Amino acid sequence: IADEHVDYLTSELERNCNLTLKEMASLLKERFSVTVTAETMRRALNAACYTLKQTHRDNKYRNTTENNDKRR
Repeated sequence: IADEHVDYLTSELERNCNLTLKEMASLLKERFSVTVTAETMRRALNAACYTLKQTHRDNKYRNTTENNDKRR
């Protein structure tokens, strides 16, 4: 994929860091009429120094005083 496509994807990732490779491929298809595989997306983003990892939500209850005391 072209640099223009990677730039578009990185800007989309700045707006929404929870995008999956399939969602990004869909965005490229809608915007540029370009069809790519998830693996192609991963390689292009890795080349742009982006690594994709699953995000985790930090639940408020995990760090309550009570739970911290239980872990000690």
